Amino acid sequence: MGCAATYVAARDEAGHHGVTGERGNSQAHRAFALAFTDPTADDDELALAEQLLADVDLRATTLITHIAALARDAGRTDADDRAQMPRVEIRTAG
Repeated sequence: MGCAATYVAARDEAGHHGVTGERGNSQAHRAFALAFTDPTADDDELALAEQLLADVDLRATTLITHIAALARDAGRTDADDRAQMPRVEIRTAG
């Protein structure tokens, strides 16, 4: 089983047990893995991660979704500008 599939299993198990934060965390890490292995599938995965994280306060995990989007879009002309937001959030978080 690949890492992206493992994160699906973890996400689904967390959902089964009603552990909202772990569900969002697993999905964020799945999106991060897919940003490198299957960038074309990553839009939906990132959207799901953002949806699952909307109701929880997991700052580091939310940053992972921002970094996953940057990794997915590496080489685009606006990547440097978009990288500023996570940098500011990381500095703010300490």
